Amino acid sequence: MKKIILTSIVGLSFAASANAGVIGWDNQYVTAGISGGLGSGSFMVGSEEYGWSMATDLDKNFFGANIGYGAYLQDNIRAEFDFEYKGIESKVNDNLNKFIEENGDESNPNRDSLFLVSANLFADIDMGYKIVPYFGFGIGAGYLSSTVDKTFMIEKDLDLSNFAYTTSFMLGLSYKISDSWIAGLEYKNTNLYGKFEESIGDEDGAMEFKYKDSMLHEFKLSVRYAF
Repeated sequence: MKKIILTSIVGLSFAASANAGVIGWDNQYVTAGISGGLGSGSFMVGSEEYGWSMATDLDKNFFGANIGYGAYLQDNIRAEFDFEYKGIESKVNDNLNKFIEENGDESNPNRDSLFLVSANLFADIDMGYKIVPYFGFGIGAGYLSSTVDKTFMIEKDLDLSNFAYTTSFMLGLSYKISDSWIAGLEYKNTNLYGKFEESIGDEDGAMEFKYKDSMLHEFKLSVRYAF
């Protein structure tokens, strides 16, 4: 079912772009926004073969920005392509942080950079007022740049960077400033997937480090210009 939904979103998004000339210039727009929020995830140490000796929760906070292009498939259905950047700061939970400090070391926040291209499908609930509620779904693909500083527990800096993909759900409110300008306030829930891991040691005794189960809760302010 998930594959069918995601395939439909991508197909409709490409259809919107391909049919832009048929839909008409008045039904296309460009958009830009800034965002911030909180997130969660896990940092795991161990191996699939011998089990995971430690799994600690991560507290995340982040800021972001996006630019995009959209077009209407119908009066209330629109497809949108976005380029997104998110700067993410991750901290281990208080118990592990205290343990690291008791052993004479520091637990520095980990700073990641996430670059994404996303395809989104939105439905506007236009009831004839200037304020228009909407909801949407999206998928994204891109790259997570991530390093972890060494501590007494980790003998070298880790590079967990890799390609990433996301699934998202959005709820928002649009405000019609004029026929051309629309402001927006949006909540976005994003799940981040990918193989973010590195091994230290030889094959027989390798220790693996990896991120898992990352989720972002994002609030975005945006503006759209129709042309």
